[in-house]
Amino acid sequence: MPDAFRDSSAGRRGPPQGSPLPYVRTTITIPGELKGRMERIGDRVNWSAIASKAFEAHLSQVSPLEPPMPELPDKDDAIARLKNLKNQPEHAAQRMASRSYQLGKRWAMADAHPNELGRLETFCRRSAIDRPVDQWKVDIHERGAFKRLFREMTLSILGYDQLTDPEVLRREFKPFWEQRVGISLEASDRSEMPDPLFVSEFAQGSLDFWREIKGQL
Repeated sequence: MPDAFRDSSAGRRGPPQGSPLPYVRTTITIPGELKGRMERIGDRVNWSAIASKAFEAHLSQVSPLEPPMPELPDKDDAIARLKNLKNQPEHAAQRMASRSYQLGKRWAMADAHPNELGRLETFCRRSAIDRPVDQWKVDIHERGAFKRLFREMTLSILGYDQLTDPEVLRREFKPFWEQRVGISLEASDRSEMPDPLFVSEFAQGSLDFWREIKGQL
């Protein structure tokens, strides 16, 4: 019976309700051939950890209302994150945690050319969009105005102007956002379509990194 097990903690009094459960020792029954293969590997593998992950994966499938707890981040990473946010206002911290901010930062770190970042900085300085969207100096409440702004920002990043051949734009506009940034421009995918908040946070994420390192280049 491969799935039979005996819990050696049976009969013991558990911790008070609300307290974290301690680790317990559990015996499981597995095929002899599998046991032999495990013994040949020896102590190089933490079999308890592997079994725990397998149990968690199975429970997440059969008990969707009780998903496994996410792993805790590394302590040093957590301290660095909190130090970075310590002097930031809370709304700025929330913006830095957003997907659009992280997409902008990732694009700047992993894909962008310095000239592209410089052009984005110039465009944002002129349009004042690398700030919380409610502080924008441009009026983008009308959908057509926002679409023009989004198009102009993309043109600036790619190094084109308003007189660029429309065929060139069709070839490069969509691949830039979908392949280099990682969002969908398909009208059917409303969750990915850029909006004013996305543009503001994307620009902020890109330029926060650019302004931090451009003096080192």
